[in-house]
Amino acid sequence: MTVLERSEVRWGSTEIPYVIRRSDRRATVGIAVEPSGAVVLTAPRTASVPRLDRLVREKARWIVDRLRRRDALPAGRPRELVSGETFHYLGRQYRLRVRVGAEVRPIALRGGWLDLPVPGDLNEEETRSYARAALIDWFTARARERLPPLAATWAERFGVSYREVIVTNQAKRWGSCSNEIVR
Repeated sequence: MTVLERSEVRWGSTEIPYVIRRSDRRATVGIAVEPSGAVVLTAPRTASVPRLDRLVREKARWIVDRLRRRDALPAGRPRELVSGETFHYLGRQYRLRVRVGAEVRPIALRGGWLDLPVPGDLNEEETRSYARAALIDWFTARARERLPPLAATWAERFGVSYREVIVTNQAKRWGSCSNEIVR
């Protein structure tokens, strides 16, 4: 079990509490403001708390700015997955049309709508779960179709190569890339 350390720094009249995650693999200190508003430092095991406090003070303006931006955003509302709700795909906005009791077929784009047939024998919660799973599957399949050719085009343009493009359903990170470039 990893024990998280905590510390706090005062910057003017602002208190900045933060959590320290230690790592043997880390050579530098990373600072992140998470969506929850938590300030997290990922640091080498050898970094002292006074050193980390100094670093937080040095970066306090940046940290406070990120916290203010986060507070200014409208509160995230979970998707209701009902007809009329909007989704973005390839730079366009589409409205969802949930058709309960329709012949069950794959989701289709039809005239500005994401048409989602749902079995008629499901209760409201099951309908939402079905819709969520169908939408995730649909977007994932589209990404698997479209991203590899795009990656190939950009790799050729930059004169690099890559092994593969993997599409998964991530909770936070929208994308990542290792630093292993194969020439």
